[in-house]
Amino acid sequence: MTTAISDAGVEPTLKHFDELPDSAHVDIGVVAGLLGVHPSTIRRRISEGSLPAPQDVLGMQRYQVGVVRNTILKAFDLISLDDPNGGFDKEVAHVE
Repeated sequence: MTTAISDAGVEPTLKHFDELPDSAHVDIGVVAGLLGVHPSTIRRRISEGSLPAPQDVLGMQRYQVGVVRNTILKAFDLISLDDPNGGFDKEVAHVE
């Protein structure tokens, strides 16, 4: 028997984040959902300087999707692992 994970209650912007262009804008709730934290944690990290502040877009605080993607990649150091030649810049440890 398999159990399906329900999409009920998942914001459509969060659900389809990978399909958004880098130029799109999302609210702090989407960023919190991507990182698996509460929006208050995002606000605290902004005030600490560990996350960039959102932009003012028509009077609303929004993050540009490209900035969010780059921030997540840097936070998890995935950029250094990416190699356009199909390999890795760092040796990856194998867990057995």
